[in-house]
Amino acid sequence: MAIATAAAIGASGVAHACGVCIEDKIAATYDHAVIRDAIASHRQVIFVALDGRDGALVGERIVSAARRVPGMQQASVRYAAAPPAFSFALARNAAPDKALATFQTAVKGMDVQMRVIRVMRDGALVHPPG
Repeated sequence: MAIATAAAIGASGVAHACGVCIEDKIAATYDHAVIRDAIASHRQVIFVALDGRDGALVGERIVSAARRVPGMQQASVRYAAAPPAFSFALARNAAPDKALATFQTAVKGMDVQMRVIRVMRDGALVHPPG
């Protein structure tokens, strides 16, 4: 019993991203009106996970950076502090990684990493993104 308890405690110290966690981040930043508009205007919607100690603190910087992202629909940004994530609509031919670089620059100096977790095109989630 003691060995099983020790193993359970040791295993619980390691956190891995899971499908449920990813879906929670998508749900936290999902806006049906943004999706509907993206489909109608042939844009893609990018869902981004925020990892690191400051993920819940970067909302204002992300919203402010949106105006500097080429091909971005600025009003489409949706940010959630819990779980830390954001989403945005982007021109169909724009590269999500290039857009992400602009957002990453906006949070320079903070402990936050960004990664695209899903891309929605034509109303369908694409996984892995690309």
